[in-house]
Amino acid sequence: MHRAVSDRGDMHRFGLRPVCYFWIVLLGCMTCRADVIRFGEQEAVTGQVVSVNRGSITFRSDHLGLLHFNVTPDLTISIDGLITIESTDGRKLVGLMRPDSGPRWTLLVNGGVQEASITPEQIVSLRLTPAASFSSKEVAPTETRENSWEGATNKPSVTGAWNLESAFSFTGVQATKDRRLLNWTGKLEEVTNKGHLTFSGDRIYSTSSNPKTGKHNTDDDETHGEAQYTKSIGPRTSAYLDFRGTSDQTNLIDHAFTASGGLRYKLVRSDSIKVTLFGGPSWLDYAFLPNDGVPTQGLQFGAAQIGYNAELDLPANTVIKQDFTFNQGVDSGHSFEATALFTVRHMLNSWLYVDARVFDDYDSRTAYQAEHSRLRYSGGVGVKLSAF
Repeated sequence: MHRAVSDRGDMHRFGLRPVCYFWIVLLGCMTCRADVIRFGEQEAVTGQVVSVNRGSITFRSDHLGLLHFNVTPDLTISIDGLITIESTDGRKLVGLMRPDSGPRWTLLVNGGVQEASITPEQIVSLRLTPAASFSSKEVAPTETRENSWEGATNKPSVTGAWNLESAFSFTGVQATKDRRLLNWTGKLEEVTNKGHLTFSGDRIYSTSSNPKTGKHNTDDDETHGEAQYTKSIGPRTSAYLDFRGTSDQTNLIDHAFTASGGLRYKLVRSDSIKVTLFGGPSWLDYAFLPNDGVPTQGLQFGAAQIGYNAELDLPANTVIKQDFTFNQGVDSGHSFEATALFTVRHMLNSWLYVDARVFDDYDSRTAYQAEHSRLRYSGGVGVKLSAF
C-alpha cells in the first residue's frame, strides 16, 4: 500500500522544486516595476484623511493600512463625497474636486455651479465626508502590509477586518495517471491593529472509475488545516504562533501535527518585492494508519524551524508567491520535514481570481522509516471577499 520513494535527486528530496521555480521567475523579472497597489478605472480605496501638508496627503485606508499620496493629476477624489479645502491664501472651498489636464485642479463649488482652480502645492487642509474615496494610477504605501495578496486589486466600498477566500482547482499528483483530483482551498483572516489571525484549510478528493462496472468512486485523499497568529513588535519584526495539521490517507498518515512559534523579520520591502524570514522552535507529532492490519509506531520530536515567504508583484494584477518551511529535528535520528509552495495568482477583477500552484513536501521519516516526497500541482478559480 505504501509507496516509498528513495531516490529522486537532491533538489526534489528536500522539496525544493517550487523554490527554484520562484527564484528563476524572480531573477527574470527584477527589471519589471509594478506598483504595490493598482486600481482599475472604476475602483477606489476607502478610508479617512489623517493629514495634508502642502499637497502631500496621509490617508488611513480601510484595508491597506497607512498610505501616502503626492497630489498629482493622476489622483482623483471621487464625486460621491463633498470635500472642504483650505488653501495657502486663506480660501476655504467646499464642493467636488477633479484634476485638470495640467498640474492644476478644479474644485466644483455648490454642486458645480462655480469653479475655483488651485495647484496641489496650495493645499494645506482637506476634509472628506465618509462617502468620499480616492483612486489613483500611482500609489506609494508605507510598510504596513502583512496580507499576502494586497498587491492585487481590492474591491471598493467594502469595509471590515475579515477577509474570506475560497477556491476550487483541478489537481495532479506525480506518477498518478488513473485518478482525477479536485482540490478545495479556503482561507479566513482578520487583520487589525491587535494582530493578524489566519485560518486556512485544504481538502483533496480523488475520483476514479471502474471500466468494467462503469462505477465512479470518490475518496477523501488529504486534509490540511492551519491556524496562525502574528503580532507586530517592531517596524520590521513580528512574533508568530503557527499550528498545522495534515491527514494523508494515501501515505497511511493518520495525522501529522506541527506546532511552532518564533520571530518574523521583513528582510526586503520594496514596491514590487517582499521577502520575510522566520524561525523558532517547533514540535512535530506523527501517527500512522495500520498497513494491512499491522500497527505502526508514531513519531514525536522537537525541531528548529526556519523558512521564508517571498512575493513578487507583476503588472496587470498578477502576483507570484513562494513559501518555504524547514523543520530540523534535534533528536538523535536527525528527522526533518520540508514543504514548499509556489503560487501564481491573477485577479480578473476586484473579487475573482485564477491561480496555479505547485506544492512539494518531504519527510525523512514516514510509516516505515522510508523517505517520502510528493509533488502536487493544481490550477483553478477562486473568490476573495472582504465584506465583514
